[in-house]
Amino acid sequence: MDNSWLGFLFTLMPFFICFGGVFLVIGGIFIVLMVSGAGQWSRLAKNVLNAKPVHLASANRQSGIVRVHGRISAIDHPVETPSGARLALLRLRAEGRRYRGYKEGYRTTSLFDKTIARPFMLDDGTGTAWVQPLPLDKRLLGSGTSPTYEQVVEVLELLGMDYSTCGAVYNRDHFTLWSLQQDQELTIIGPLSARGEQAFLEKQGADFVTLTTLDDTAIQKEVEGGKKKTRILTIFVAALLAIFAAVPICGLIMLIVTMLRSSGSIP
Repeated sequence: MDNSWLGFLFTLMPFFICFGGVFLVIGGIFIVLMVSGAGQWSRLAKNVLNAKPVHLASANRQSGIVRVHGRISAIDHPVETPSGARLALLRLRAEGRRYRGYKEGYRTTSLFDKTIARPFMLDDGTGTAWVQPLPLDKRLLGSGTSPTYEQVVEVLELLGMDYSTCGAVYNRDHFTLWSLQQDQELTIIGPLSARGEQAFLEKQGADFVTLTTLDDTAIQKEVEGGKKKTRILTIFVAALLAIFAAVPICGLIMLIVTMLRSSGSIP
């Protein structure tokens, strides 16, 4: 092989190595995130399956992952709306189509996702437990509702945002609202502990406190859908990683073979 071809390969080699190395690092990070996400969904599925249904009257004799159904009887520093509602949770998300460049075109993207949550007391009719919803597990909150324009403006103010500068426009972008208010019923899946006679539901280690108003069938559907989605994304990223990892490897092999042929070491 002539020297011009060898020189051409030498010229491209830094590109192969740098491009492949950068992609390997980025792809590796995505793989870690995807595996972590899949692990979190698997842990949630395990908690949903194994959670013990309990009555809070016996909470001081219970521990581990439990499932409790009750109503919000009190809220620590509730979020109060102009209409007088007292909220333990308020979440607003906006999504819209935005231009992402010539190659990607218009794509739906998250514009913002803001939440306020307050500790609250859950009453199941037999006893009570203080619930700490933060850090918030959003996975089983359900599909939410579509707010009116007036609700969007009101909620943004409660979240400390302004409609004119939030980056989303009503009737063009899609808003979704979630809220939990006093006296509302819900189910909680998560770690239960007791300090004295008072029960607490709060995050422990990798186990979140999961709030949901969904029924058992909908919960199972959400969990299985989340596991499937993260599994598909992990396989997709891993496949891309393997393809791009082959680029610098093949380039390096070609360079070594060319150098050996030039030196006469191999025919």
